[in-house]
Amino acid sequence: MVGELSIIFPAFNEEANIRRTVETIRGVLPKIATRWEIIVVDDGSSDPTALICDDLKAQYPEVEVIRQEQNRGYGAALKSGIMSAKYDLIFFSDSDGQFDFWDLEQLICWSEDYDTVPGYRAKRHDPLYRHVNALGWNVIVRLVLGIKIRDAGHITPVTKMNSTRPRPMPTWSSFNVGAITCLHRPIP
Repeated sequence: MVGELSIIFPAFNEEANIRRTVETIRGVLPKIATRWEIIVVDDGSSDPTALICDDLKAQYPEVEVIRQEQNRGYGAALKSGIMSAKYDLIFFSDSDGQFDFWDLEQLICWSEDYDTVPGYRAKRHDPLYRHVNALGWNVIVRLVLGIKIRDAGHITPVTKMNSTRPRPMPTWSSFNVGAITCLHRPIP
């Protein structure tokens, strides 16, 4: 079990998934952390995602909502979440519920020895075109950057951040990185 944990969910048009995702992780967190916050960054959604997020915030005191009026992209949403995180141990994931949050316990255990611990998808439940796309990106990363990775398109890390502010986005070169296999679920 860990003391404090910040969870960040960048969300863009996740009306169908965000409530289930937040409520699912709420069921896991009491077993792995003593204190936590769940930060949902609505990245300019054009569907009711923002309204659902506001409802979640009203219902659960540990939920914080950051609203970006226009879509600025996943990276900007993630950075907004990291900049507002209260705790030094941070986990982020897509908001669609493809990550099995019970794997978070294993990611946290590894965070004792590593600065960041990304998970990669073991048995992907994606259509063939997504498998081909992922293979292409993995090959590009290996050829261009010389980095052997298993899954260039899916990083759900637990990352230790220094508590000093501001929190710039980290560079991979300054981390001691470990990786584990995580269960990938089809989007319901």
